[in-house]
Amino acid sequence: MSDTPETLTPAQESFVSALLCLTTIADAAAAAKVSERTAYRWLKLPAIQAELSKARDHAFTQGLNKLQSGIDLAISTLQRNMISDEPQSTQVRAAQIWLDQALKAHEMTDIKAQLAELQALVKER
Repeated sequence: MSDTPETLTPAQESFVSALLCLTTIADAAAAAKVSERTAYRWLKLPAIQAELSKARDHAFTQGLNKLQSGIDLAISTLQRNMISDEPQSTQVRAAQIWLDQALKAHEMTDIKAQLAELQALVKER
C-alpha cells in the first residue's frame, strides 16, 4: 500500500470519522479496528491530514450555522427582558452569551478567509 494514497481506504475513513467523535487517538483506532501504531502512522499521511481538516471544517461550519440560527431568539429574549418588570437575569445572560459567541464565530470566519487569501498570495510568489 502506498504511503500517500489518492483516496482513503474504508478503514482510514472509519478512523477519521472516529477521530471526530472520540476523545483519544487510541479510542479512534479501536473504533476503526486498527492498531494505535497504525493510527499514529496514518496521522502523518497528507491524505489523512487533508480529510481530517476537511471533516473538522465541515463540523465547525455546522456548529456555526446552528449558532447563527439562534441569534433571532437571543435578540428577542433581550428585547422581551428589557421591558419586563421581573428580573430575568438567567435568560438575559444566556442571550448575551449566545450573541457573544455568534459575534466571535463571525469574526473567526472573517479571519479565516483573510488568512486563506494571504496564503494564496504567498503561494503565488
